[in-house]
Amino acid sequence: MTSYAVAERFDFADTLAHTKPDAPTLCDPWTAAQLAAHVILRERSLTQAANRLPIDAARRWSNDRIIHYAEGVPYDELVRRVHAGPPWPSVGSCPPSVSAGFVNWKISEIT
Repeated sequence: MTSYAVAERFDFADTLAHTKPDAPTLCDPWTAAQLAAHVILRERSLTQAANRLPIDAARRWSNDRIIHYAEGVPYDELVRRVHAGPPWPSVGSCPPSVSAGFVNWKISEIT
């Protein structure tokens, strides 16, 4: 990741660390923990590819995976994984400029 993307990623993790896991986000009805789980799974799991399909059942299944993951991993570990960033190469790898914009957008989603 570019230095800008890394800084944005750390800011996002810091925001999560100072937010309660059940805090609402602009991605209603997701909580802060579920938003963190989404970011982690987007980078580490092919299950999030289903969320990009124009098939409602696939999107529901993908969202169920996010909720299940958020409930199964302690919040401080979710924050640590967000802070650690994606493995390289990652399943959800994309150009750094896209990653930086995505992380910046996610920071603004936490209310």
